Amino acid sequence: TGVIDPGYLKITTHDVRSKFIDNNKGGRLFVITGEVTNEYPNQRSFISLTGKLYAKEKVLAQTENIFAGNFLSDIDLTQMDLASVYQRLQNKNGDNNINKGVKPMGNIPVMIVFSDLPEDLAEFTIEVTGSVAE
Repeated sequence: TGVIDPGYLKITTHDVRSKFIDNNKGGRLFVITGEVTNEYPNQRSFISLTGKLYAKEKVLAQTENIFAGNFLSDIDLTQMDLASVYQRLQNKNGDNNINKGVKPMGNIPVMIVFSDLPEDLAEFTIEVTGSVAE
């Protein structure tokens, strides 16, 4: 019996950056952006990721699960209510369906947003958690 591939083994993250943005309604946000690359030989859809925030001493403070391919401008992040922000990041097809049929070696953007930040935010991680073969 072969090993069942959970869909994240050959999807890599790169150009990962983070910044703070002040939201008019929700206070300070921590925003992680980057890209994922499909290194599978076939097309992949519904690439998903998990972002984690850690407080001092590597204490896990928050976790957010999102789908790749959704991206909001700084203006949107400043002005939209948080429920709408999180709803947009949960669109499994991605903006304009870019998280469907991602070609081999294709790149799509990633954005993870956190609110209600811990006071002693120390570090963050992001990891690909799955995708579906086309």
